[in-house]
Amino acid sequence: MIRPASMTLVKILILKEDLERVSQKLIELGFMEIEKATNFLEYPQESLLNVEEIIEKATNLLERISNISKIIQVKKKNASIEERLKISLDIPNQINQEFASLEGEVNYLIENIKDYQNQIQSLETISFFLSWIEDLGLSLKEINSGYNLCIKKGIIKREVIDTFQNNITFECAYKLKIFSSQKAFLLCACLKEDENKLKELFKGFEIEEIELEDTFQNIKDFLDNIEIKIWQLKEEVANFKMELKKIREKFQDTLIYWTYLLKQNIKIYNSMQNFLSTKMGYCIIGWVPTENIRILRENITDICRKNVEIEEIKAEELIREGFAPQKVPSFLKHPFLLKPFQILVKFYGYPAYLHVDPTLFMAISFLIMFGIMFADVGHGLVLFIAGIIIQFFKKSGFLKDFGKILIYAGVSSCIFGFLFGSFFGREEVFKPLWFYPLHNPQKFMLLGIIIGIIMISTGIILNVLQRIWQKNLKEAFFSEWGILSISFYWMCIYLVASSFRYPTINMNWWMVSILILVPLSLIVFGDIWFLKKAEKKYEHRDLSTIVFKPMEIMLGLLTNTVSFVRVAAFGLTHAALMSSVYMVSDTLGKLPFLKESIITEGNIFVIILEGLIVFIQCLRLEFYEFFSKFFYLEGRPFKPLRI
Repeated sequence: MIRPASMTLVKILILKEDLERVSQKLIELGFMEIEKATNFLEYPQESLLNVEEIIEKATNLLERISNISKIIQVKKKNASIEERLKISLDIPNQINQEFASLEGEVNYLIENIKDYQNQIQSLETISFFLSWIEDLGLSLKEINSGYNLCIKKGIIKREVIDTFQNNITFECAYKLKIFSSQKAFLLCACLKEDENKLKELFKGFEIEEIELEDTFQNIKDFLDNIEIKIWQLKEEVANFKMELKKIREKFQDTLIYWTYLLKQNIKIYNSMQNFLSTKMGYCIIGWVPTENIRILRENITDICRKNVEIEEIKAEELIREGFAPQKVPSFLKHPFLLKPFQILVKFYGYPAYLHVDPTLFMAISFLIMFGIMFADVGHGLVLFIAGIIIQFFKKSGFLKDFGKILIYAGVSSCIFGFLFGSFFGREEVFKPLWFYPLHNPQKFMLLGIIIGIIMISTGIILNVLQRIWQKNLKEAFFSEWGILSISFYWMCIYLVASSFRYPTINMNWWMVSILILVPLSLIVFGDIWFLKKAEKKYEHRDLSTIVFKPMEIMLGLLTNTVSFVRVAAFGLTHAALMSSVYMVSDTLGKLPFLKESIITEGNIFVIILEGLIVFIQCLRLEFYEFFSKFFYLEGRPFKPLRI
């Protein structure tokens, strides 16, 4: 839990006929991250399995199925879908043979629906136009023949109406009727000799002409005919939609299964591109958690009927041979209570292999610091309820994890609220189990310093541990945050504490100084010795770094420790802010409900504003004062091939 799980590089040699069965088993097991085989074996890139054409075909088919599923509104989920997983290089062809006819049928219905809806829209537009003509008192004969005039009817865009009016340079009468946010009806009449000019004007402004049948004697008959046609077309559209509904009910499970099948096969096809192709079969290389090696070996051996060769190399052996630790995937295993804090750790970076995973330590220290800085039973309950609400409405993702952090932070605030006797800023509701921070600020400040000492010491100890895991004893002892630096730090703390606890004791400060400087001197001599042992030519840069290293250690430890005073400072600020809210409410709250309003708004303000500030300050102390002691190499997450 305090470092990534042990990993093993596995090489699997299989026969060609076992490729699909082994691939399916790997994705079902879900604990092997596939690596490019040529990264570990000396073969040309051309030896890798080429499945690009199959991937392209499967991806295009998946997109087509997705489009059809959206069209017919497939939503139902199949709970037993994972039990029917099938991996095969021929899956895209098999699915396409069945899907093509279904796709054609759906597209035919959709095209008819669109065509009929366009016809309905056109008929409705003509109906609106005829109603307008009827309101103007005109007849069909007048607007169609126009006697000795040229009559043109159309639909014009509203944004060009003014320009159209300014471009009329001949005798022309016109009427406009706006019927939508973007368009208007246009009825124009001009002399026969100006007919060509009117046509050019319509063409230049892209006016959509309206053609009316001349088979009807009057507008009423025309409108009745249009209404019948619209009703018939809508009935046809309803029939087509009913056909689509029948198709959805019949094929929705199949479409969901095809989508699932293609997604899983595309995953394995992408992984197959990293498989090494040989004359006899394939070589698969990847990372597996060491604890799962036995299960992998048993399953693959069983599938291949023992016609398989499996080789294992532990990551530690590869690293000793020069393999970079950050190239080994880090598999972080945490109980569900710690999962949300893993997200916060990732804000800083992902722990590298053979390095410390600080999630557990961060969870504990973060909640303690947050609780001290935001110590209030009432405010803690508000955060707890807010977290529960987020959990209720958000099923997954970052917000759900943030909701869990709010729940934990709320509980911590409640615990420290009882310890420090605060309920919505009131200190008279109940007695503190420990003490009132505002009544004893020195003790509260000391608490912040103690937390800082514990966290800094823990950070250095974790750094020493990870150096030991890496078998790097030089860094474990002589690094900036090693055994000697923590010895110096603890000596300083002991002497400072003793001087305050026993002020009457006279100390020999010369002896004390020599004792304190011993660890720092050893760090300098150790670095010089190792530099000389490496037979490296001395450079001014190397020597200056070594000489000034003790100064950096002293300043770093001092500033880091003092930084934790902010834990107490923000705790006192929280209590002071709430005292101010009640002071203002007592002074100004003479009018009815004004006092209650000030108290409510003040509490909301403090919860939101200071809650955010405290959250940020906790992260700052974690990242800059704690993580900086051991987190110096970022790794990469473990991404196994899985369903």
